[in-house]
This record gives sequence, structure tokens and C-alpha cells, in this order.
Amino acid sequence: AMAHQRMEQMILKFQKLGHPESEDLIEGLRLQDGFGNDFEPWSGGQLIAMSSKTYLVEWKRMPASDASNERMRHEAEQEIVKLVSVLSAIDAAKMFSMRAIKYFVSQAEPTVPFGVVYELPARFDAPVQLSQLLNMIDDRGNRILKHSLDQRFELARQIASAILFIHSIGWVHKGIQTSNIWIANRQSSTFTY
Repeated sequence: AMAHQRMEQMILKFQKLGHPESEDLIEGLRLQDGFGNDFEPWSGGQLIAMSSKTYLVEWKRMPASDASNERMRHEAEQEIVKLVSVLSAIDAAKMFSMRAIKYFVSQAEPTVPFGVVYELPARFDAPVQLSQLLNMIDDRGNRILKHSLDQRFELARQIASAILFIHSIGWVHKGIQTSNIWIANRQSSTFTY
């Protein structure tokens, strides 16, 4: 009951964050023009080095018909600003999500005009895509299942909780798949989600 109450309090707090008026949006979230032009847009996210730190970039795709429409690009950018503004204020450890810190506009690929930069959690190893963990095999081609059933249930709970927070503010994640779920292990333990 106590955990349920804490979860409801966090959801209420997140709902307030998720419905900002335009004047409440955080300024200065956009990186300088041309920042992402040197990166090859990659499906599901990409680790990049910036100022001697590593960050995760999530590429935002647009249909080709919308990418050439200036009004549609502007609307998409406003949605990115809202997303980064909200996700920059979260408690990443409690909400099982990475904290967004910036976004950029890229000219590298017209159908992938935006990238969102996420801060990697402190005291965690570099994240790995869930699809990579699920596809691990040994020398004989057998799947490696090194995580206990309890750890798998905990992962499912954390993914469901992260989705709950996003849905609680009226947003829908349209691309939930193993390639865009990133798992970061605590450095102090042998295995933690």
C-alpha cells in the first residue's frame, strides 16, 4: 500500500511537469546548429562522446512527406522541445527513464531531422540495448540466459512503470521495442536493472 501511494504521488508530480504552459518550457535546450551533422542517424539510439562524457542520442524520424514541409518540421520541433523540457526535470532512478538534457536539429538525413540527447545515469555502466541482451549467444550458438526469473520480472515492472509515467501525461510512446529499451547496470553490483 505504501509503495502504491508513493507511485501515485510521483505520477501526480509528473503530470504537473507534463502539462507545461509554453512559458514554462525550459529555454536553451537546443544545441548549436550543425551539431548532429557528423553523426549517422541510427535506429534505436546511439552512444556519442561529447565534452569527454558519453551520452545517448535518440533519433526522431519523420515521414518523407512531412520532412520537406516547413510547418510540419516546426510542429515536430515544438513537440521535441516539450519532450526534452519534461524529461529534463524527471528523477531518472525513480521513473526508470533517462533524463533528457538537450536536442539538436540535424541536416544529415531529411527524414531524421532531430536528435534528443540523454544523460547517462551516474554510477551505472554504459547502457546496452535490451535486444542485444536477448540475442546474446555462447560459442556454440546457444542463447545466454544469465538473469534470474526475479530479475526479468523486475525489468518488466520497471518498463511498465516508465510507460505508465509517459501515459500519465497523455503521451503515447509509439515505438516500444527491444532496440529502444536501454539497460544500465549499477557499477557496484553484479547485476541490477
